[in-house]
Amino acid sequence: MRNTLLILSILLLGCTKYPQDGSLFHFRSPEKRILGVWEDVRIDEVGEEPDTHISELLGSNNLQLELEFLNNKTITILNIGDNIIYEGDWLFNEDNSILQLNVSDSLNTINIYWKIIELELDDLQCYQFREYNGEDIYDYSYFLRFEKIN
Repeated sequence: MRNTLLILSILLLGCTKYPQDGSLFHFRSPEKRILGVWEDVRIDEVGEEPDTHISELLGSNNLQLELEFLNNKTITILNIGDNIIYEGDWLFNEDNSILQLNVSDSLNTINIYWKIIELELDDLQCYQFREYNGEDIYDYSYFLRFEKIN
């Protein structure tokens, strides 16, 4: 009985990837959970000076974002308010705590980094930040929350 409780405790603790309020146990990897179409629910600027490239993407007065993550690790970001489309690819770092988006529109290429706070089947919360050296995050600029619509 004691061994069973120990194994169950290890399994439950090992299944929590992000410090989240949602499910503690997932049968799908973060790569599978992120697939689909997401729309923004909340975007808040948290840094003192927004990144100029990101302001192009996030700086609209009528901001409505829709993200589509595909199984082939490509992404389409639609800024509905400004009718701008960014396309590119996405990848997680080794421990799935950082999501990198490499996207471009007709004029600009942008590398976006998100620190994942929560990634459920229908809820994505993250902080966007400016610099990342593979270990340390510098200067959060936005808090983003998305809900899956498809």
